[in-house]
Amino acid sequence: MSPERSRLVGLACVVALAVALPLGCDSASSPVAPAMEAGCGERFDLRVGQAVAACGLVVSFVGVLEDSRCPPTVLCFRGGSATVVVTVQRDDLPPASLPLRQWGEVDSSGRRIRFADLVPPTRVDRPLLQSEYVATFQVR
Repeated sequence: MSPERSRLVGLACVVALAVALPLGCDSASSPVAPAMEAGCGERFDLRVGQAVAACGLVVSFVGVLEDSRCPPTVLCFRGGSATVVVTVQRDDLPPASLPLRQWGEVDSSGRRIRFADLVPPTRVDRPLLQSEYVATFQVR
């Protein structure tokens, strides 16, 4: 299997997980336990699998769905972008899985969630592993 095909299969698995996990769990009895807290409007960094409590929500970083950002060692016609999947949960409501494009925002439970940044930069020698990513978010 080619590296590009392997990456696409991996991305499909992330999407399937993001959709299937909230549907297959009794979220009211097993809420996500956030590893940290952030204030409203404060930026915070999450690794894949981590969660934070902010503005009355629990935001969990599920994974990177798409990463077409231009590597820093390459001259690109356009910079590209990245799309991540987060789950958002408020109180005893079931979690909602949401895709977020880099620098984009989404409304959830009366709050705005912003995807501000993603590191490390893409590489030309190999695809990044999900475990390498750290995303910056903000909840207002």
